[in-house]
Order: sequence, then C-alpha cells, then structure tokens
Amino acid sequence: MASKKNKHSLDSYTLGLIAAPELPKEICDEMAEELPDLLKNYVDDRRNWEVEVVLDPFAGVIEKSEPVIEEAQKHKQKHEWDYALCFTDLPIVDGKKLVIADASSDREIGLISLPSLGAMPMRKRVREAMMQLVNEMHHGSSEEERERQNERIAENQEQLENHEDEHSYQVRGRGSRELMGSRLYERFSPIKRTVYSNEEESQHVRFYANLNMRGRTRLLSGMVLANRPWTIFPAFKRVIALAFATGAYGLIFPSFWMLSDTYGFWRFLAVMFTAMVAMTVWFIAAHGLWEKESKAESKFLVRSYNKATAATIGIAIIHYYIILFLMFLVVSLLFIPASQLALNLQGAVTFATYLKISWLACTVATLGGALGAGLESEETVLKATYGYRQRIRNERAKSEKRQESSS
Repeated sequence: MASKKNKHSLDSYTLGLIAAPELPKEICDEMAEELPDLLKNYVDDRRNWEVEVVLDPFAGVIEKSEPVIEEAQKHKQKHEWDYALCFTDLPIVDGKKLVIADASSDREIGLISLPSLGAMPMRKRVREAMMQLVNEMHHGSSEEERERQNERIAENQEQLENHEDEHSYQVRGRGSRELMGSRLYERFSPIKRTVYSNEEESQHVRFYANLNMRGRTRLLSGMVLANRPWTIFPAFKRVIALAFATGAYGLIFPSFWMLSDTYGFWRFLAVMFTAMVAMTVWFIAAHGLWEKESKAESKFLVRSYNKATAATIGIAIIHYYIILFLMFLVVSLLFIPASQLALNLQGAVTFATYLKISWLACTVATLGGALGAGLESEETVLKATYGYRQRIRNERAKSEKRQESSS
C-alpha cells in the first residue's frame, strides 16, 4: 500500500490508535512508545513509524464492527493518518462467530475486540494482533500477498530470534496468516481467518473464533479482565471493617471454638461457598448491577454482561475473603491462648485448630456482618460492569456529537 502525503513526515508512516475508555486506553498508552520499533521490524523497515493515541467513547458503545470502523474513518481523515486501529472492550458477535479482529484493507482501518482475545497474557496478544492487522493492511490480504509475507517472515526469522530487542522476540513465531502466536488458549479455542467483502464491496480480513462453549469461555475470561476486578477491591474497606468487627467478637466465646472443632472440611467448604455466593448476589442486587434482557437488542450479549459482572464481583469477594481470613488468623493466634483452647476442646491444639477457628469466623463474619453493608465507593463497582460503562459512554458520545454539530 502506498503511503499518503499528509501533515506528517513523508519519511514515515503514521498509525493512529483509537481507544475506548479504561482498559483499551490504558493498553494503547502503554504500547505507543514501543510500537514504532515493532512496526519497523515486522511490517516495513523502509520508513520510520509514528504512533498517535486518541480516546473515543464511541469505540466502547457499539457492539458491531462496521459502525466502529466508520467512526474510525473520521478520525483517520481528521488526523491524516496512514493507518488506524480501533480498540474496544466490547464483545463483537456476528451470527455464531466471535469476532476477534477485523481490518478493511481498502480503508486501511482495523478493529480489535479485547475481550475476544481471552485473558492472560492480554498485552502480548494485543501486540501480536496489532502487528498482524497492520501487516495485512500495509501489504495486502490476498493469498499471493500473504505468501510473499510468509517468505519474508521465514527469511527474517533467524535475524529476529538473534535480535537483542525483546519486542522483536514477542511477535515472532507466527505465519503471515495468523493473528497471534500459537499458545495453549489458541489450541483450546482456535482462531480462524477469512477474507470477505461487505455490502459496499470493501475488502476485509477477519479473525474469529466459533461461538461454542470454548469460544464463550474465551470471551468470558476476556470480559472479566476488561472489567478489571482489582479496581473494585478498594471499595470493600468499609465491608471488611464491619465484617472483622463482627467476627472478632465471636472469637472470644469458647462455644465458637468448639463449633469450629466439630466442622469437617466439606462442611467448611459448603458454608464458605454459601457465604460467598450470598455476598455476590447481595452486591449485584443491592447496586442494580444485573442487566435486564427485555430492554436489550441482543440477549446473548446481556447474558454475557451479567456473567462477567457476577464473575468480576466474585473475584473481588474471593480477595476480600482471603484478606479477612488472614486477619482472623493473626488475631486468633495472638489472643487465644493454646492452653485455654486445649482446656475447652479437651484435646491437643495445633496450627490447624487456629486455621479452623479463623475459617469459621471469616464465614460467620461474611454472613452476619458483610451482608447489608454499603460499599465505600459505589461508583468504583459500577464502573467495573459493562452495562453501566455502556450507559456512561453512550451519554458522553452523544454529548460529543452534539458539540460537534453545534460548532
């Protein structure tokens, strides 16, 4: 593909990255610095590369590829880029296909759906997918062009393997028709490639996975990662304080020690699971995190949103439970004398005895203290759910459209 004369240097190509808010913007900002060298190594080394990042809420509003690519076309023309890549954290489904990446070789615009890449290692997958899409747009997607690129990759393979730059290593080991390097996840849920023309006869290359059980697992893991469950945990400080106060009070009673001593492993597991599920359901219901299918165009996407929300809250609650358990373990070791325990339990006291007391205290505290407690920052939890982010971005996108039309 020939480079266009634009406001940028004629000795360089310019790649624009259009990112939805939160995780997509975060990833684009991280990779912007390393991309020029990667593009020069993997795509075209005859010129330098420039990379620009633009935030656009619209990229995180629409769950279809064509409207997002059309929006990206406006940015590409406005900024006079040679190529553009759009990043969304929304799943894109076409029939029974989970769209992972799509690129228009005519318009020289690509799209990557981050959750469809799966979970870890997200950044390596994104890096490799970006190189492949730009390569497809720059050199073409026909069989003849892909075969020439295959020969080029084979010729440069030894040089890339011996290159000291770690970025070259991270995108090697792939053919010219593969979106990403082969990993265990790709064997579990294979990525397929197809070349097609849309209604406007624009040439596209698309990478997708079948929307079967394995494809749904890939999608769910990626959606949970896009929700960034680690950002929720600071909102649990008030809940932890209340639960700890409730459980610590119970630690002083010998009847509590005796009850923990009579519990077996499976009973402990059952009550812990019950407490964690109850807490997950409580937070989802209390904060209105469950999306209604009746108001949605796609029931599959709403179900996916709800599954991702439940998994995200569940992961945060697992972290909460672990921290609370460790707190109770420290307190029980410090404040409950082993001699007093032995006297009441009428048996030998071991470290396992303290583990059981802490385990029961954690479960009781979750059921008795955490349920009904309010979060310190409800906004933090809401931002980690797809439905809420969709509504906020939609409002921002509409506001920006109104400003553009009025100016």
